[in-house]
Amino acid sequence: MSLSKLDEFQLKEYENISQAHFKTNEMMVAFYRYYLLIMALPISFLGAAFTSASEEEKISLLVNWYFSAGVFLLTIAFLGFFMMCYLTGLKLDALLYARTVNGVRAYFFKDASEEIIRVLPIEITQPTLTIFNFHTFIVLSFAAFNSLYLIVAFILLNINVSTVNSGPKIDIPDCVVGVSPVLIAISFIVHVLATMFLSTMHGRDWRGEA
Repeated sequence: MSLSKLDEFQLKEYENISQAHFKTNEMMVAFYRYYLLIMALPISFLGAAFTSASEEEKISLLVNWYFSAGVFLLTIAFLGFFMMCYLTGLKLDALLYARTVNGVRAYFFKDASEEIIRVLPIEITQPTLTIFNFHTFIVLSFAAFNSLYLIVAFILLNINVSTVNSGPKIDIPDCVVGVSPVLIAISFIVHVLATMFLSTMHGRDWRGEA
């Protein structure tokens, strides 16, 4: 059976897009591992610094480095947010590749004269553009880690350090404690809305909409 040029093109397209799909998934896994490593580094560093320190040394470290630590953790939180956006973009690209593969598969199945057992889908509208399935857990993990660092940074940047007879004194204003749960809620909402926005924008790009 000879293949037409279009058949050969479709087969080559199937091969290339399938490889791109699997490579994208591998990139997502590797990228998420790097994210977890970045998130673990500050906790590991602080744990090592405070575990062996005396109470006076802990207070001294906090007094001398609270502002720098707050800026650093705030940077980590924003970096984590942008990493989530990038990972979400990779996920949406993987969905596009899967749709393309389905279209090529449909091209060959539509003219099949004999009944063939088919397991994989052929609908070009599948998978759906929404990524709130198993990817939801990844988004929520990003939101949890980023919110944690955001709140710790917010507290560090708003603590009051004063000097008394016994030495430095650290106070956390009540308003900072009260606002913290609100910031956590806002952070989670921003992560979810950003994911929905990226999904919508990718959908428009696929459909060629302005």
